[in-house]
Amino acid sequence: MLVPVSRPFLRRTYLVLLASGFPGAFRYAVARQEQKVVAAFVFQRVQLKGENLRPYSGPEGGKAYAWPLAKTLVDFVRDRLHLLRWPIMTSGSPLAADEPGFAFAPNLSPSDRNSLLAAAVREAADSFRGIRGYLISGHGPALNGFHRVPAEPDMTMPLLPEWSSFEHYLEALQSKYRVRARRILRAAGPLLRVELDAAGIRRELDAWNRLYRNVVQQAGFNLETLHEQYFPRMKESFGDAFRFVAWYKSPGSMAGSVAAGQISSIGQQPARVPVGFHTALSREGVLHAHFIGLDYDANAAYKLYPAMLYDYLQLGLEMSSRLLHLGRTAPEIKSTLGALPTPNEYQFRHEHKLVQSLIGPALLEAKIPEWTPRQPFRSIEQMDLSSE
Repeated sequence: MLVPVSRPFLRRTYLVLLASGFPGAFRYAVARQEQKVVAAFVFQRVQLKGENLRPYSGPEGGKAYAWPLAKTLVDFVRDRLHLLRWPIMTSGSPLAADEPGFAFAPNLSPSDRNSLLAAAVREAADSFRGIRGYLISGHGPALNGFHRVPAEPDMTMPLLPEWSSFEHYLEALQSKYRVRARRILRAAGPLLRVELDAAGIRRELDAWNRLYRNVVQQAGFNLETLHEQYFPRMKESFGDAFRFVAWYKSPGSMAGSVAAGQISSIGQQPARVPVGFHTALSREGVLHAHFIGLDYDANAAYKLYPAMLYDYLQLGLEMSSRLLHLGRTAPEIKSTLGALPTPNEYQFRHEHKLVQSLIGPALLEAKIPEWTPRQPFRSIEQMDLSSE
């Protein structure tokens, strides 16, 4: 199988669902050797706005440059980023940022992978027409003429077999991290936690989309947003493998639980107010943390986002997952749970030679936000660092 089940965001079920909200925005390709498929590719056409690049344009001032014109060019590009509007083509989809959008047979040589990806990029761009730039995500073949741009690391966490419950996980933590976890769960305690089916998601779909957009607006780099029906369609397509967990403020003494297995009944709850949600997709022992939505006032009052991270961990243990995939954002807070970083990058190229030469120095100065990795476990041996 060229694309394993553990890579759900490159498989047909997900791609059909995603494309349904963006007609004409996707291109697909396969490569064959002796009638056998040895490579598969997905590309999406999106609009790159210059402000998306600002976090990657480096700090202003205080930088020693290797050649005299570099600072002038970097400042020129940085000051005019807000004017840029480019139709570009991404590998995979920015809505599944952790999936690079290509897969290769294991016996393909690096040179074969490179030439196949380059050919697929050219053919897909020709079919779209008008493409001005290319953004290739993930660790793939190095393409000639592309600038390499660092990205935030991918955060994953092995779930050890001896953690048969969330309490067993807590026992493995250093005292200060165990106290921190319990404090976060207590803070979120007044909230009502509810798992929703497709009908339940649709009943309050406007609220979930609004909370999702809150998070999008806070993101430093965002090329595309989900279509309105994305969440109920995910539930209908993947069933129990897709989990949609809603969080509500409710009147009186009503409280929810973030403990694994303690799922509140939907029922008729008067005047409950949606304040957040998080979603996850489980495949082949890997629990993929997916999109979230937040009311940021509730997040500050109830430590909602950290509580969601612990809930992901509990869901993973409940589903006997071997690996929790937490994605690229907020690496430091995820490392406090025990998640480990895998370095990441993009490759970028613009069609216009002058733009390509001007933007190159700016991208070479790109920096990802600095963060401090944490080691929350009592003993390093308690975390299998060699796991996926």
